Amino acid sequence: MNTNGICEECCDNSENIYYDSYKYIQSYSGASAQLVKLHKQYDNHKVLDLYVSLLCKILNPDYPVCIVPDSFLGILKKGKCCFSVEISKKLRKEGFCVISGIIKKSSFAKMQKLLNNKDRQSNADKIFNLNKNPPIIKTTLGTIQLVDDIFTTGSTINRCSKLLKDFGFQKVLAYSLFKAKFR
Repeated sequence: MNTNGICEECCDNSENIYYDSYKYIQSYSGASAQLVKLHKQYDNHKVLDLYVSLLCKILNPDYPVCIVPDSFLGILKKGKCCFSVEISKKLRKEGFCVISGIIKKSSFAKMQKLLNNKDRQSNADKIFNLNKNPPIIKTTLGTIQLVDDIFTTGSTINRCSKLLKDFGFQKVLAYSLFKAKFR
């Protein structure tokens, strides 16, 4: 990590990095990986509650939050156990201003976890785009906090950070619940 918390090991130095800082809660391995599987398989909200409480300790309540979106089909398929939907609800309940609808994820996306680093970057560029009908933002477009579930190569967070800056935000503080080692 450099002084801004940007993972240099995961990012190609020739690539533009659009997020201004990056922090994560826990490495994705062993027990944490098992907890995530429990959550996904059994819809165990206690696991997510734990990580949201930890996330609340590192997020700044003065800045709005944007959650990396799931695709429309993903939300339909997973329903209320979809990551972006659950995290948004829980952060709003804790008093955070969560802004959704700026970034849209294509429903016809390749799964990032099946791709190599270069293909992940290309895939992220294709599947994440600015929404054609974004919400009206009732806050200054200074700093925004971007949250994703797992940071592996940084492709998703970097693409979404670029889109938030294209939208008009000046600074993007990126966070993830987990940081995984890229194979």
